[in-house]
Amino acid sequence: MRLQLNSGTLAVRQMVRELKPEQRALAEYMSELSEAAWYAGWMDGLEFALWEAYLDVRMEYGCLVLTPAHRERLRALSRACDGWIVFNDRLGETWVPTTEWQRQFFAWQGTNPPGGNDG
Repeated sequence: MRLQLNSGTLAVRQMVRELKPEQRALAEYMSELSEAAWYAGWMDGLEFALWEAYLDVRMEYGCLVLTPAHRERLRALSRACDGWIVFNDRLGETWVPTTEWQRQFFAWQGTNPPGGNDG
């Protein structure tokens, strides 16, 4: 879990403001889902778990049931910004193009079971 001190939270919020509106919308929605699942603004591994939901591999995350509406909204927001949001320890919430994200996801997937470990 990524616990943020007040100064860290401020830094992350500033980084979110630097995202384009479509990218920010995805980042904020992903954070909302993290809050609903774990009461944490950005749970470690969130980007991977939600991409599994995007792919219809994961139907639950923490205490949240990922509904078809959740999954479709993730897809729509990702298509709108042509990318995905990842958490970078130095930069905060960061946009990556879809093709780069898919490479990162498949590399991660090689060492993690589908729909497994919730963070």
